[in-house]
Amino acid sequence: MANFFTHHTILFFLIALGFFVFTIKNEKYNVIFKILAIIVFASTCYFGLHSLLVAAFLLIYHYNKRASKLQKLLCKILVLFVLGFNVLFYFILKSSHLYFGTSSTFDVAQPLFQAMISDFGSVIGIGITIWLLAAIGFILSWKYKFKFILLYFTMFALIFLSTRYLFFVMYLNVIVVFFAAHAFKKILDREWDLEFIKNLVIIVLICSFLFSAVSFANRIAEAPPDGSILRSLRELGTYEKGIVLTYPEKAWWIEYYSKQPVFSSILDKDRTAIANEILQSKSIELTEDLIEQHSIRYIWIDSEMTDGQVWSSREQGLLWLLPNQDKFKNLYNIDHVEIWEYIG
Repeated sequence: MANFFTHHTILFFLIALGFFVFTIKNEKYNVIFKILAIIVFASTCYFGLHSLLVAAFLLIYHYNKRASKLQKLLCKILVLFVLGFNVLFYFILKSSHLYFGTSSTFDVAQPLFQAMISDFGSVIGIGITIWLLAAIGFILSWKYKFKFILLYFTMFALIFLSTRYLFFVMYLNVIVVFFAAHAFKKILDREWDLEFIKNLVIIVLICSFLFSAVSFANRIAEAPPDGSILRSLRELGTYEKGIVLTYPEKAWWIEYYSKQPVFSSILDKDRTAIANEILQSKSIELTEDLIEQHSIRYIWIDSEMTDGQVWSSREQGLLWLLPNQDKFKNLYNIDHVEIWEYIG
C-alpha cells in the first residue's frame, strides 16, 4: 500500500508541477518555462499511458482558455508534442526496468465506494464530510453547467475509470475538493438570519475536517511495518550479507531497516515475476534452480504474506517447501515473522 501511495503521489506531483510551470506568465523567460514544463511532462512517461490522459487534459483546458490564435496554436503544438513524446518513450521504456507503470502490484484490494472515503479505511480517498460538501457544491454549480461542462465530463470519466483502476480516485479527489470548496464558500458568503447557527455549522464542518485528518494520520502511523516486523529486520541485519527474497512490495523495508540487499522490488518487472514464481513454486528442483541462479540466501516472510497476500495455507508454494531441512534452515520465527536461509 505504501508503494502504491508513493508511486501515484510522485506522478500527481509531476503533473501538477508541469502544469504550474507551463502556466507561469513571464515574457522574458516564457520559452524557458515552456521547455521546463515539457521536460517535467515528459518524465511522466515512466509511469504509464494513464498519466498522458491527465497531462493532456490540463494542457487542452489551458489551450481552450487562450485568447490569441498564436497562443492557441502554441498550446496545440505542445499538447501534440507531449503526447507524442510520451507515447514513444512509453513503448521504449515499458520493456525495461526503468518503467514504473501500474501493475497488479499497485492494485488496492478495496471496493470503489470504500476506496473513495478515507473514514472507511482508504489511504487514497477523502473524508465523508468533504464528499457531502462536494455534492452540495455540484448541485449549486449546476446553473452554470455550460461553464463547467468540461469539468463535469472529466469527473464522470474519472468515476468510470476508477471502477477499473482505483488509482484514478486520487485524480478524482481534486475535482471533489473543488466542488466542496465551492459549497464551503457559499456557506461563508450566505446571509444567515442567525449568526450563531452559521458559526455553529462552520465549527462543525471544521471539526469534521480535523477528525478525518487525525483519523487518517493515526491509520498511517499504525500501518506496517510494526514492532514485530522491525525486530525481525534488525535481526536480519545482524546476519552475514546475502540477497533476501520476499514479497516485492516489502523489499524497501528490508533494504532500509536491515541494510541487506533484496532480490526484487516493484520497480523491476522481470525480477518481480521471478520472485512470484519462486514464492508460488512447489517444485524443489525449479525452486533450487532459481534460488541458486540468482544467489538468493535468505527468505523473509510476515503474517500478511501467509494470510492471503501470497499464500492462504501452509500447503501452498514455497511455504510448503520450507520445512525441508536439507534445503532450508529456519533462523527466526517470532510473532508470525519468519526468516529462512537456503543451505542447499
